[in-house]
Amino acid sequence: MGGELSSLDWLLTGILLRKMGITNIVLTGGEPLIRPDIVDIATHLFMSNYRVTLSTNAMLLRQRESILQYIHEIGIPIDGPTEEVTSRVRPGPRGALHAAINALELVGNHYPLIETTIRTVLVPQNRDYLPEIAENIVSRYPECRWKIYQPTRIGYAVPNWQSLEVGNKDFDEATSALTREFPNLHVITQHASDQQGNYLLIGPDGEVYGIDSGLNKISAGNLLSTGLENMVYAMAGLIHLPDTKDELMQR
Repeated sequence: MGGELSSLDWLLTGILLRKMGITNIVLTGGEPLIRPDIVDIATHLFMSNYRVTLSTNAMLLRQRESILQYIHEIGIPIDGPTEEVTSRVRPGPRGALHAAINALELVGNHYPLIETTIRTVLVPQNRDYLPEIAENIVSRYPECRWKIYQPTRIGYAVPNWQSLEVGNKDFDEATSALTREFPNLHVITQHASDQQGNYLLIGPDGEVYGIDSGLNKISAGNLLSTGLENMVYAMAGLIHLPDTKDELMQR
């Protein structure tokens, strides 16, 4: 397709999503802080009365710290108790765990109104390390939620699914054992099936898709080629909304 949504495109998209009745937006990636205009985008969404969540690996958070004035929640990945285990789960630059812990300290000490969620994707490579993550890291931040995700076949997971897949039974057993061992931690679990009908995903190139009952991506089209208003019906069909499609078109 080529091209990328501009700041203005995101502003207009935010207006359309608001008309559709959407009130929560997660800025995620890849890594959202790579965008030079990410603070401007977050500011517009915040001032438009969205509940804005930033999901970031925190490697660039110090450089983009001003964004913290315009978000309600931050999601910070902790996928292992050490850098070595973390790199097995989430390939990327070294120092990811260090950056995540620094972000927890920064937000906790200077932005107490931001809700902080520690995010862990449970995969075979880190399953046995969950108690260590709980004891050595999460327990140090009792004010934080700890959200543990069952992996979904999206993005990086697609070509690596054979090594990353965790079934429902294994996921439930691992998270139940964890909550029994650490009953005082605020643990939340999310199954892969929880994404169906609850998320509308928009890529930087304008591609829009949701998750179907088979946990596969289903496309609604491209914002750049199809146009915003022309995609209302398609987008509304991908998620659970309080309004009917006819009502949406009349707004």
